[in-house]
Amino acid sequence: MQGFLDVSGAQAWWAEPGSEPRSVSSLAGCPSSFVLLAPGGAGKSTALRWLRDREPDAIKIDLRALDKSGMHGELLDAIVVGAPIYLDALDEAALDERAVFRILEQHLTTEEARQVRWRLACRPAAWNPALAEALSASLPGFEELKLLPLTREGTWEIAAAVGADPRQFLDAITRAGLGRLAASPMRLRAAAAQWVSTGDLPEDHLSAMKFEVRQLLAESDRGRRQPSLPIDRRLRLAGRLAAIAVFSGVSRFAVAAASRPGLLGVAELPSAPEPEEPGTPLTPAAYEEVLSTALCDAAPDAAVSFAHQQYVEYLAACYLSERRIIRLLAACLSECRWLVYGRVL
Repeated sequence: MQGFLDVSGAQAWWAEPGSEPRSVSSLAGCPSSFVLLAPGGAGKSTALRWLRDREPDAIKIDLRALDKSGMHGELLDAIVVGAPIYLDALDEAALDERAVFRILEQHLTTEEARQVRWRLACRPAAWNPALAEALSASLPGFEELKLLPLTREGTWEIAAAVGADPRQFLDAITRAGLGRLAASPMRLRAAAAQWVSTGDLPEDHLSAMKFEVRQLLAESDRGRRQPSLPIDRRLRLAGRLAAIAVFSGVSRFAVAAASRPGLLGVAELPSAPEPEEPGTPLTPAAYEEVLSTALCDAAPDAAVSFAHQQYVEYLAACYLSERRIIRLLAACLSECRWLVYGRVL
């Protein structure tokens, strides 16, 4: 009710057969393979991490950090071991390498792969129909599973984890009609943090995201260097980095490493000033300061990446809309019908 998962109702006699909710814990040690399908922020990565901790022999492969050759090699080596294999964020991997689903179909449909328990996660819009059909035909008992919204009990646990009074917070979001946030634990956690910090609830998902991003850019108690740039400059630089990630296929940034597919060195980022500060060229140190905040996490090859794809999408959208670049892109597309993305906006 009100956006929360009602398990008793979902298990009622009138519910569609085979649609009864299952606990994530029931997937630990599951002999068959599956893919978790859910939007960004719904908890796919969290669920996979929890399951992987309960399958200690499991192998994790981060396809986002690999080129075609690396994907082939890692998959071949892992299949030989025979342990459960975890492949998260397939949608993000596809942004860097469009052949990823074809590569997965090639390796996951072999006779050796049938003996492996596969645990995949992907956004529904990016899930490849051809791969889904191939896996259903090849892997015994393969299932496509959808992550459902949190129950009231799950919401209670998230509120308590950020220091909120669970009962009061649950009452507050119910009165505000924000129970739909239960479908996105990431947004729900941000709303609870805002409620603890300000006593107010976000009006919508966008407001929750705005609050969360500002909090992460200001974070200084996670063993990270405290930012010295004002918050407005940090937001603009984060937006520029997100836009570069979206339009250039770069998913990782590094201070010292040389650029390679999917990775860009800070020294190679554009130094052109932002419109708000026409006389202030951007330096590698400024970029590094933003990349050193809690908005980013460690990534392979001594690099960092945005902690979640939703941050990338939100920041890039803000950056483009504030500069009215979307209107310019639309005009270009209507006249040229094609657009080549480069590394510099």
